[in-house]
Amino acid sequence: AGASYEAYVDGRYQDGGPTGVVSKVWFSIADGVLTETMYGLIHEAQIKQMRLAVVTETGLSVEGTDTTSRTEYLHVDGAGRPLSPAYRVITTDQQGRYEIEKRIYTDPDGESLIVRTVIRALKGPVTPYLLLEPHMANTGGGDKGLASVGGLGAWEGDVALQLLPNVPFEAASVGFLGVSDGLTDLADGRLDNVYSASGEPGTIMLTGALPRVEAGQTLSRDFVIGFGEGPAGAAAGAGATMADLDGALARFNGEGDYVGWEDYIASLTDLPRLAAQSTDGGKLAYASALMLKVQEDRTYAGALIASLSNPWGETVDATNPSTGYKAVWPRDFYQVAMALMALGDHQTPLAAFRYLPQVQVTASTPGNTGATGWFLQKTHVDGQIEWVGVQLDQTAMPIMLGWRLWKAGELSDAELTGFYSRMIKPAADFLVQGGTAGILWNDRRIT
Repeated sequence: AGASYEAYVDGRYQDGGPTGVVSKVWFSIADGVLTETMYGLIHEAQIKQMRLAVVTETGLSVEGTDTTSRTEYLHVDGAGRPLSPAYRVITTDQQGRYEIEKRIYTDPDGESLIVRTVIRALKGPVTPYLLLEPHMANTGGGDKGLASVGGLGAWEGDVALQLLPNVPFEAASVGFLGVSDGLTDLADGRLDNVYSASGEPGTIMLTGALPRVEAGQTLSRDFVIGFGEGPAGAAAGAGATMADLDGALARFNGEGDYVGWEDYIASLTDLPRLAAQSTDGGKLAYASALMLKVQEDRTYAGALIASLSNPWGETVDATNPSTGYKAVWPRDFYQVAMALMALGDHQTPLAAFRYLPQVQVTASTPGNTGATGWFLQKTHVDGQIEWVGVQLDQTAMPIMLGWRLWKAGELSDAELTGFYSRMIKPAADFLVQGGTAGILWNDRRIT
């Protein structure tokens, strides 16, 4: 997974700080293909997946399904330890007919994702097709789309994406999944039907045809996916990013005078000690540090989620939004904050502690008719209630985090005193006295 590094401004995220504009784009990778990509809040998926389908002399091959893959960090130090969550992803056809290399990262000064692609024909000619499955507004349906050789677009409500290629497509189409989409059409090895607009909203796929690549040859293409309010905003953002792809990577990494991921890694005072004790030279420790920081929302500073993923085996109706693990659980939240403290991050755990009142039950919590002081089991990063089970450790761990921050000198006596009366004591009272929960289905007596 990856996202841009954004520096705090007085413990918050806002434009104009050391890292400039705050980027709110996250991406994930699985089986060598781009999977869930979020824009806005960290749980708001806008893309289900993007992959390439390749027509060969012996049949159709699809990335992820018919390929093997390996993923490497794009920016590493002399010891091979990752310095940013930018990736080189290489997929190889299981029959050895082609290889695809993708370099994936975000624009730290824009709402854009960058995918720089090289396709190599290894055994016979190949014709690749880009397949983009939108998931606008965190749902699988209700999307509208437009397709032209100059770009692919999708939107639902006010949220839009626009994919721009650096060279126009040979052909482009938008269709409904399983009926008129590009992958279904390519079953016979040809893109027979081309549609420029979806018309009605639904579950759509966008397809862009690329040139035929002869055996032994390569094809390079750059793609930028911009997000924004409405198609025009998304297209403008993608165009701005396309103008300087190398510069975007330098800013993402924090090379030279830019402030980026290199600076965050350098700020972790205990990371060198942990790396020295490892058996791989610190590669896993550096990668873990990057991933822990990636899974913080960029609107609500300190909102640490469990993971940029969905539970294995979980079946969810795609017509309804789903957060999966991209939500705040106080137990996971505590573990992430403590891991960052152990690495020597002096800012994120404090921002996390200051965030916690948003997910504590009070008399003003929507729908609450019962006890107060306990922390909600699972919420969106903006505090929207999702699960209301009561687990005592989810209320005890925020108290422990405050104590650890105070002992480490990160939380002043004055600030701790303020938190004691309004957050810590109500939580401790609930742990000691219990009470009757009174939110949604949960009206159980906790003792």
